[in-house]
Amino acid sequence: MGLLLHDDQRDELVRVASVVMADAEAARYVVGAGFHWYDTMSWSWAGWAGIDWRRGWQAVAQVSARWPHLTLIGTEAAEGFQPWAQGPRLGSWVRLETYAYDILRDLAAGSNGWMDWNLLLQSDGGENWAGNECDAPLLLTPERDAFVKQPIFYALAHFARFLPPGSLRLAQPAASGAAARVTVVAYLTPTRRLAAVLLNKDAAERCVRLRDVRRGARATLCLPPRSLHTVLWHADAVAPASTNPTASSREAQSDAAG
Repeated sequence: MGLLLHDDQRDELVRVASVVMADAEAARYVVGAGFHWYDTMSWSWAGWAGIDWRRGWQAVAQVSARWPHLTLIGTEAAEGFQPWAQGPRLGSWVRLETYAYDILRDLAAGSNGWMDWNLLLQSDGGENWAGNECDAPLLLTPERDAFVKQPIFYALAHFARFLPPGSLRLAQPAASGAAARVTVVAYLTPTRRLAAVLLNKDAAERCVRLRDVRRGARATLCLPPRSLHTVLWHADAVAPASTNPTASSREAQSDAAG
């Protein structure tokens, strides 16, 4: 048993971790750090450029590099917290994209996990004592006799289902060209499956090439606009050649390694 330090916004994560870990007596109780996504996603009104401008994931990467023994967890996130877009939005694909993007960037920076604030809420995003109604992966119907699966439920499923505890993140070189527009992480699971989760949040199709450098295998994938995918193959088997009939003509567009 141990403590997660901080449990607040990412922009203060490095400062708080530095203070706590410099105190030998306090540091011996610490097993990890928690952080929230709100400081980054509060800029979603400015689109992806605003979200990236905050650079919150750099703080996660810095703490991961300085204290690699710490378990880093995104401990709170919820869509619909912003005053200009508060509460549930049924079927919102944009919110699937923000969930997936934040998780992917956290994992790539060295995070070990990610938690939703509320898995299930009422149809209006409550109840909440502060009137801070939010969105959730699952929403009760107004009659409270059934629930609706929101797109963000499936965003979480790509990670919770295919990246089980004990999975190891694989190193991947920086992509270039059109492939740099695709956000991706790749893991080796305890059952020796390789799993790559890819998000294309662009309005255009993007093609990427996955390469298993250890086995010399590769596959080219063309991702539809604004789509989320998980690709699986066994670590001890050669990855199949792409079955996309148009992939070969597009291979020169991008070359991302995973």
